[in-house]
Amino acid sequence: GPPLSNTPTTLVYARPVTKQTWTATVSAALFVLLAAIIALVPVPYVSWSAGLTTDLLSQDDGRDRVEISGVQTYPVTGQLRLTTVSVTRVDAPLTLPEAILSYWLSSREVLPRGAVYPAGLSADQVRRRETLMMDNSQDQAIAAALRAAKLPVTEVPQIASVSPTGPASDKLKPGDFVLSVDRKKVSTVTDVQKAVQAHQVGDSVVFGIRRDGVEQNVTVATIAANSAPNTPVVGIRMTTGYVYGPSVTFHISPEIGGPSAGLMFALAVYDKVTPGDLVNGRSVAG
Repeated sequence: GPPLSNTPTTLVYARPVTKQTWTATVSAALFVLLAAIIALVPVPYVSWSAGLTTDLLSQDDGRDRVEISGVQTYPVTGQLRLTTVSVTRVDAPLTLPEAILSYWLSSREVLPRGAVYPAGLSADQVRRRETLMMDNSQDQAIAAALRAAKLPVTEVPQIASVSPTGPASDKLKPGDFVLSVDRKKVSTVTDVQKAVQAHQVGDSVVFGIRRDGVEQNVTVATIAANSAPNTPVVGIRMTTGYVYGPSVTFHISPEIGGPSAGLMFALAVYDKVTPGDLVNGRSVAG
């Protein structure tokens, strides 16, 4: 047979796992798991801090940030800075460590998410809401500035929003000016509301509108209001719009939303359409 080896044999005995070892291992695993949950699970808060500013009297890509045509304009000097707030996006989570950091940093604040973003609205609905507030702010700022400059401004009923499930969907659009209802001239939001409510549920209403400078008639059938079965509605929300001669366009970041920039918009327009230098070389933020 084969020769026998003279190498000694070593026997290894496994040390039995004690209860204390299992407890330490499980505790460590749970600690790691809980730490990961704390670090990753969002909390119902947002971080709030100072944002960037935008000089409305400057240029962007070679064009004025406040572009005005159809009326005489005058040179301006200085800066009119629109201030912003930087806040956690509606579609972005805030984790507990981030919330704690924002709480301790003097340059930041922590606010309940519901205080900034209305509950029950999707991210797209919040964005549309903020864009609508910005649009309304600009319209009112232009009207205020032109009136202060003694230029004519006419108030006209305007469609602010259209329910996507209502009968006016795909027929009327936000921004449409309502000139008449059933071929009778209307001058205020109340005039439009009374004209619609004079109908029976199921009747058709003819809206005379101006859209992109073109006048047309649009027919919409009424339905019953959810809260009042005998009240006819067409699924629109009205506001007061403004008609004026000059064309005013604001070139600012689409990320900026909300209503609070109206004062600076109005000052920029007023300074440009009036003689003299309102800012006069100063740097003004608001």
